[in-house]
Amino acid sequence: MFTLFNKNGYLLILFFIWCIQFFDCITLFDNSKSYAVYDKWNITTVGKLVLNFKTQSQYSLLLYVDDKSEDGLENAENNSEGNYLEISLNKGQVEVIKQTVKLSGELHKQVLSLGENVNNLEWHTLTVTKYIGTLQVSVDNNVALLDFSSNDDKFQINSYLYIGGLSEEKTKSSFGFAKLKPRFVGCIESLQYSSGNTYLKPAQTFLKSERIAPNCLDSCSLNTCANKGKCINLFTRAACDCFGTGFTGEICNNYADTISQDDDDYLIWNVNDLYATAVYLRFRYKIANPNGILFYTKRKGILLLVEVVDGKLRVAGGSTTTVPSEVIHQLDVMDSQWHSVDITKKGNVVTVVLDSIYKSNFTIKATSVIDSFDQEPVYFGGVPFPKYIYGVNSMKNFVGCLQQIEFNKDDVIYKVLHTINKNIEKVGHVRIGCSYNKSNIVIAKTTTPSTTTTTKRNEINDNNFATGSNNIKIIEVNERIIEKFHTKETSVSQSVIVWITAAIVIGTIIILISAACVVHHIRMRYTHRSRSARSLADLENEHELIKKKTVFVKSDSTKDDVNKKNMEEEKHFISRDTN
Repeated sequence: MFTLFNKNGYLLILFFIWCIQFFDCITLFDNSKSYAVYDKWNITTVGKLVLNFKTQSQYSLLLYVDDKSEDGLENAENNSEGNYLEISLNKGQVEVIKQTVKLSGELHKQVLSLGENVNNLEWHTLTVTKYIGTLQVSVDNNVALLDFSSNDDKFQINSYLYIGGLSEEKTKSSFGFAKLKPRFVGCIESLQYSSGNTYLKPAQTFLKSERIAPNCLDSCSLNTCANKGKCINLFTRAACDCFGTGFTGEICNNYADTISQDDDDYLIWNVNDLYATAVYLRFRYKIANPNGILFYTKRKGILLLVEVVDGKLRVAGGSTTTVPSEVIHQLDVMDSQWHSVDITKKGNVVTVVLDSIYKSNFTIKATSVIDSFDQEPVYFGGVPFPKYIYGVNSMKNFVGCLQQIEFNKDDVIYKVLHTINKNIEKVGHVRIGCSYNKSNIVIAKTTTPSTTTTTKRNEINDNNFATGSNNIKIIEVNERIIEKFHTKETSVSQSVIVWITAAIVIGTIIILISAACVVHHIRMRYTHRSRSARSLADLENEHELIKKKTVFVKSDSTKDDVNKKNMEEEKHFISRDTN
């Protein structure tokens, strides 16, 4: 019975492998073992390959071929370098490495990168075309060329086609760093290729494979995300995207961190992403003032800012030497409600999605400075001296609440509240929680949402709402009663408090200085009087001494006169007796 079970199990595995060969789509799900091997793709002269892929991997090997035949591959050793073509994912881009061996034996390597955010779990198309003297690579709508400019170059390919990784045997004979790279985890669809001048043919037969599954696995068939979280298919497991829900956690069941700030408060983040090629920004906000800067950066020569102007969301970008391009959504967000914005900058194209419904885009006219290495900080909620910042229309910092700030997939608020990071600085009194609600926020009438896109502030883009559906709900909100506090009164009272505080501080300083001067004056007078008193006493003492000396002298003189008189009398008596 056991033998029969083993036999049947073995036959079942063989049948499963045989069935997989004819699937148009496969899933590679192990980043250390997955790979698929197909028949040779000979592009020594000409040839073409097309495939679609979907992944979340930032770093992985996608495709590999070289000039080593598979004969005796088990005993092969990588003792010398040769021709090879390697295509991999690197930081969300497609990286192509081509190495050729010249007739002189010299190695000639070329590397290029193209595409952006290709690991966003969406389908992307890779096309590789070999012409005589040129290798053309395209990812979606991005095209790049590698030239065989020298007649001395020879490019010969003899190996099988490796997709997603290398077999254990091929690892021993591969060139470059392909053997060190993680395996591709994701889905490969519609793989087809041709060698020479033949037509493209679907690749339906595996020569060898490991850790793959038929079709594109969907782990979101049972959505476990709570509070309207979005399920993300990671092939072998599911994850939840909680953005826009106000919740966080693995299944969106924990309240998200929230901060409140006034017009003197903001965050500074010195982000170290010198070689980042794209910007991904999204956050939730509730405004308490119709004007304010939500986000600002001027990095790599490009200005990108998000602000609220008269209760309307404005996103602008461009070079600091030109008038910024912009998009303004006409939905009034001054309604005491939470709103979300999702901004993606790929190359010179900026896409803006408001409240997950209203989508628009504009193009930045700044190709001449896009490669600058300017590394200024990123600001959230405001900037120093907002009245003097180029491109800003609101002229003020943001007042209200912020939540779920994600910049290039980093959770900014979490890092601010729960980590110690020298690259993040809080300016002012950023507070935990949301201190603004209907009682202290002006609620105005909301107009019909529309979007105005300008290239130089005067060109209107007709594609205002690329929502993917022709049925866009027009939100109509009736005028509501302005309740307890008015924003202007609040801002005025805050200004008055600031001035009163400044006056108190200045007055206190003046009083302290005056007191110090009075004390100093009194001490000087006391010192002068003491010195005067001592001088008068000294004079009196001297005068007494002089008087004493005078009396003593007088007494001495009197004694001399008496003696003299006595002597004269004695002389007189002596002379009388003599007579």
